[in-house]
Amino acid sequence: MKKILPKISFILSLQMRSKLLLLSQQYNFSISDLEIWCNKRKFIKKYTL
Repeated sequence: MKKILPKISFILSLQMRSKLLLLSQQYNFSISDLEIWCNKRKFIKKYTL
């Protein structure tokens, strides 16, 4: 059992990593959009106050 556990956790981590990669690729664009939007907000706040 102890020998199996590391394998399982390794496989799980691999799966999670690939899922995260896919997700990050999908949301990369929207995140960069969000950052731009936030920066604009900050910029506007800075110069309207």
